[in-house]
Amino acid sequence: MRLFKEYIYPRLILDLITFFVPLMAVGIIAARLNIFSFGVWLGIFANYLMLAFAFIYNDVEDAEDDAKYQFEALGILTHLKMNLGLHEQKPGFRRFQNPFSNGMLTRADGFNLLISIIIISVVISFLVGGFYGFLIALTNLVIGILYSGGVVRFKAYALLDVLSHCYLLAGVQVLYFFTYNEARVDLFSFVLLAGAMLYSVGGDLWNEYRDFDEDKAAGLKNTASYLGKQNTNLASKVLTIGSLLLSATISGYILISPYIF
Repeated sequence: MRLFKEYIYPRLILDLITFFVPLMAVGIIAARLNIFSFGVWLGIFANYLMLAFAFIYNDVEDAEDDAKYQFEALGILTHLKMNLGLHEQKPGFRRFQNPFSNGMLTRADGFNLLISIIIISVVISFLVGGFYGFLIALTNLVIGILYSGGVVRFKAYALLDVLSHCYLLAGVQVLYFFTYNEARVDLFSFVLLAGAMLYSVGGDLWNEYRDFDEDKAAGLKNTASYLGKQNTNLASKVLTIGSLLLSATISGYILISPYIF
């Protein structure tokens, strides 16, 4: 129960839902798929697992750093506001408790869980998207590892941080549905893909703005360290608003065009 309350619910449900649901909608609209298709729901499940994989792997790798934070439970609205950049948590507190920091789970538990996610997600991806679905799922998982750990941590380097983030947490979810046999992909589909990726860049820059002082103290040379704190905040807002307008416009066109033309 404690694991669910302090980690699964705030981290793997509330943290994900803010962008996971819109991303799934964008991917399905861009590929013009039937939301009631069983294969589409299998793909949604696989995408959720792969996003959870990236989050869990990040928390395994950041366990030592996260040990210094205290857990502070937030209400649903406050949590969602923070995800949208409308609320900042008190210094020294986190909205979730990293279970790999306080002994609720061991690193071995984490890696066993990650291996299970890899197997399930790539099998589903091959079944619904064939070779290309399998390939996109594989790149998703590999970048999820490289983003947070390994010899090169993409999130610690300027440009690599935003590029890997916008692919890992936007691009790959939309591209995933392009691999379906019944998908109908055109120029507008790729414009919608670009809108989703720009939104993700804005989200990453917001995260870097939020963590700017901590990252600076840790010596990270991410994109925000070169832009500066206020420029990072401004870029985040411009990209977020612009990408939302673009995505809403193109999504609306795709949805209503069959009834107009």
